[in-house]
Amino acid sequence: MDYTANVKHLVRSLSRPSGAPLACLVVMVALRDAQPVWEIGDLVSATGYEAEAVKKARRVLIDLGLAAGTGPAGRYGLRLTDAQAAQLPLGDLFQPDSNSEVGKTYLPHSSSSSSSSIQLASEKELPLLPPQTDGRSEKPTSRPEHPDLARLAEILCNQIGGVDRSLARQAVQQELDRDYSANWIEHQILKWWAYAESPRGQSIHAVGRFVARKIEHDETAPYTQRPSFDRYHEKDWNAWSADFQTTLYRIEELDRQLKQETEEP
Repeated sequence: MDYTANVKHLVRSLSRPSGAPLACLVVMVALRDAQPVWEIGDLVSATGYEAEAVKKARRVLIDLGLAAGTGPAGRYGLRLTDAQAAQLPLGDLFQPDSNSEVGKTYLPHSSSSSSSSIQLASEKELPLLPPQTDGRSEKPTSRPEHPDLARLAEILCNQIGGVDRSLARQAVQQELDRDYSANWIEHQILKWWAYAESPRGQSIHAVGRFVARKIEHDETAPYTQRPSFDRYHEKDWNAWSADFQTTLYRIEELDRQLKQETEEP
């Protein structure tokens, strides 16, 4: 059986949001023989994470089945499950040595365990813990804004209207993230607008939000043109053709440009 997907899910769960779950797990595995039961204060001292981050890490480890709670109703301490304690070999990197005072690591004092010391087998073999932080995720680095993002969002906000700027930018950004060209996105915006305002879109009321949602969900717009004969909506089609004459010309222009883009080697 291929366990790759399960392993990736486990790593993502342990590493988010701050790396505290992974740090707590490494400490508990490495020191499982010296201190089988850990309290929140112990893990705060051992990992450097704040109490709130360690409490969240405790819940992650329990939910993943890597650890179990101790105390009344399992609400206080934390210990490795028997299965995990037997399978994870990280503790083999540590060897007890009560005679040496150099390189000792001391366990924090707690009411549930006594202070012990262990000698690292080798400085080069130390497990790497995540860097100590305040328990909060670091903000991702901002990426430069696409040069056409504002222009395309303005079509939704000002030319069509009825949609707030944040939703308009979000919808356009989704399409840009899918590697669509600016011409394609503008083409789809205008075609959905023409459809929604035509007699075929009479049941659509919030046109701006309707178009933005269609763009956000990557739905391809139908090609809307005046039918050769529609006696029931003749006046509506005449009004639509007059109101959207400039927009229909722009759609045709974009049609030609997109066709040229696909034909270029």
